[in-house]
Amino acid sequence: MIDWGHWSCEPLFLLCLVMLGWAYALAVGPLRDSLRTGTSGVERVVPNALGSIRTQRGSQVRFFAGLLVAYLAVCPPWERLARYYLFSFEVSLEMALLYAAAGLIVAGIPGWLADWLLTRPVVGPVGRVMLRPLPCGLLFIVCVSGGYSPRVYEPALHSDVRMALLHLGYFFAGVLFWWPLASPSRIVPRMRHGPRLAYLFATEVALTGAFTYLLMAEHAMYPSYALAPRVIPGLSAEDDQMMGGVVLSAVSSLVMVSALGATFYGWAKDSEKATTGRGRSRPARP
Repeated sequence: MIDWGHWSCEPLFLLCLVMLGWAYALAVGPLRDSLRTGTSGVERVVPNALGSIRTQRGSQVRFFAGLLVAYLAVCPPWERLARYYLFSFEVSLEMALLYAAAGLIVAGIPGWLADWLLTRPVVGPVGRVMLRPLPCGLLFIVCVSGGYSPRVYEPALHSDVRMALLHLGYFFAGVLFWWPLASPSRIVPRMRHGPRLAYLFATEVALTGAFTYLLMAEHAMYPSYALAPRVIPGLSAEDDQMMGGVVLSAVSSLVMVSALGATFYGWAKDSEKATTGRGRSRPARP
């Protein structure tokens, strides 16, 4: 069955996490001053040194927390349990990778670092196109919906390399999803409140197809799970698949609704500040 003392990871996925963490540590550490200078006018100005230190530490904590969540989602022994026996558990881990890990990574990228990357000769032009809301939303929907297609998902269950690539695809899709909502960059900034609402609503509607596909299927779509031993008595492969669809639908809907609520709140708060500011700027009547 499962060796709970076996904590090995998919080598390709682990290598990507290590390289990402190493590059980030260099960028915010020894290379920080030179990279900030290289942003040439797009560097953010922090009001005081104490605020700057707190901002830096907060960003670093979020970034490395994202890497930790990504590792815990796909590497420890419970990922083996999910991959070979329980589809619904596998979907739960992938939701942590797609939303939690990717969201923390985006929240942990300093604005000056994002702007530096977006001004590089090769990365910049590609990034300035791909990180716009429309490409981000479309690629996110394609990756999530296509990733659960039996022609993609079933072969990945039999290959560590394919599964690592699938997980990297979910991780990349999550970063794309969060970028228009939480971008730290001035070159490709986050969306305003109105377009953000449209983006979230359209994404939720588009993902409904993937939810329905898993929830309404009358047979087990993945032979590996259909033939797997039942680790939970009474839980059939069809029921496990339906539970996976419920997890995918519930977590995605919770994220979208929460983001919509936060957007409405932020919009109302900004409108109130703007109204108050205009009122105070008016000269008093004699």
